[in-house]
Amino acid sequence: GANSPLEIVQQNFSDVKHGEVWIQIKASPINPSDLAMLQGTYPHKKTYPFVPGLEASGLVVASGGGFMANFLLGKRVACSASEYGDGTWAEYMKVKAGNCIPLSKKLSFAQGASAIVNPLTALALIERIKKSGHKSFVNTAAAGALGKMIIKLAKQENLIPINIVRRAAQVAELQNLEAEIVLDSSLPDFEKQLQNEYSKQDPRIILDAIGGAFPNQLLTLAPSESTLVTYASLSQEMLLLHPAPIIRFGKKVEGFHLAHYISKQSKLKMIKTVRRAQKLIADGTLASHVHQSFALSEINKAIGNYTTEMSKGKWVLVF
Repeated sequence: GANSPLEIVQQNFSDVKHGEVWIQIKASPINPSDLAMLQGTYPHKKTYPFVPGLEASGLVVASGGGFMANFLLGKRVACSASEYGDGTWAEYMKVKAGNCIPLSKKLSFAQGASAIVNPLTALALIERIKKSGHKSFVNTAAAGALGKMIIKLAKQENLIPINIVRRAAQVAELQNLEAEIVLDSSLPDFEKQLQNEYSKQDPRIILDAIGGAFPNQLLTLAPSESTLVTYASLSQEMLLLHPAPIIRFGKKVEGFHLAHYISKQSKLKMIKTVRRAQKLIADGTLASHVHQSFALSEINKAIGNYTTEMSKGKWVLVF
């Protein structure tokens, strides 16, 4: 069920089909999307029982044949779980070769474990901002792993994020990262501060990871023709948006999901993007800070602690 502890079980190896590989998993992070998957609130639902875990790094130890699968045999890879099969929180995972990316020698397994979901999402969202033709944008959940990556990428691209956090401690933390604009949404004058930044910076894109009623405040005050890009729902609540700004001022709502985005890009573009992501992980721009490593036997404790210490860095399952 959604809230019961996870059980550790033994499973037999099954045959790899053409185009598939078995990966010996070395490291796998806990992401907010993993929690959503466990709670049944993720956009793609799996039927219980399943092995959780959406991304990992590891070693390809068996190939079912085919060019890509054979090419990967014996190589270190970053990988993502398939939508239907079992996930990465296991000693071994079977997956299509297309779900694997050869891992640069510069990256450790711990770094490689978080090489897909956040870095590729950050690059895609920054690309969306550049398309808007405006330099400024709103970055919610800015103290999270992805929020921080967006801040660092924006700096490189000369873009100006209006960063939004929930606590005073997070404001200080982001100012140490050289974030120019950081607003604390728990303060009574938050709306006034936001209005002020909107008129100074004139953003057109609001990146929303929160969901619920909060984005309505952001979109209502935003300039005409602004777009709310909803890419996560940390509140796990329905988006509540007043129709007036959408009807009257040409404001829009669109979604972003990494798997959908990747399916729309050419193979060549994805190869280039992945190479760029790995360079940026190696130079620290898109690196994930590993706060805590843990073993499979500690998974339930780790999930409990992760939810309270999310913004301190990644919790990584290591084998």
